[in-house]
Amino acid sequence: MFFINNRWPGGLLTNWNTVKKSIARLKKLEAMEADNSFEKEVKTKKEVLTLRRELEKLRKTLGGIKDMATIPEIMFVIDPKKEEIAVKEARKLGLKIFAVVDTNCDPELIDYPIPGNDDAIRAISLFLETMSNAVIEGTGGVVEQPRFSEDLDSEALALEYQGEYDESGKFIMDEDADSKKPKVEEATTTTTTTTTIEADQKE
Repeated sequence: MFFINNRWPGGLLTNWNTVKKSIARLKKLEAMEADNSFEKEVKTKKEVLTLRRELEKLRKTLGGIKDMATIPEIMFVIDPKKEEIAVKEARKLGLKIFAVVDTNCDPELIDYPIPGNDDAIRAISLFLETMSNAVIEGTGGVVEQPRFSEDLDSEALALEYQGEYDESGKFIMDEDADSKKPKVEEATTTTTTTTTIEADQKE
């Protein structure tokens, strides 16, 4: 599956021809890195460093879609409010959008809204695994059992719930996060069922 897990590059969908050139550049630099030919292309160490920095930047931005040949037909989004540029581009091109919709998001912009907490690490992990397994199953692949957060350290788990958004979209930090965790887990269970239903309907 293709993905963007850093800042959405503006025009990724609506300016796809230009993005393809950047992907071609990324693949060329990766090939140069693989056969250690940076030094052959340039003369100074400074120029080699510049090429390596360019490679890392392209890899961070486009590494998840470097093998994507065409614009996809479906997009799955965590936090459509934060990723509003991605949502706008997808709507402009007619892509079907699945998204985890928190209380501060507009579900009218999403074709298949999935109510849920888009801030909790454990919830996000479950959403992504459920959706990816639905895609794998739909294409005849082998579905993995969902993995929860046992592999995360205590510091990561401490970030599971920090608060929530009010109706105006302002984030309210919870002074007693532990008391709210059952609510997050309940939301996770509900949205898992919703995701599966939506995936089945799509098939």
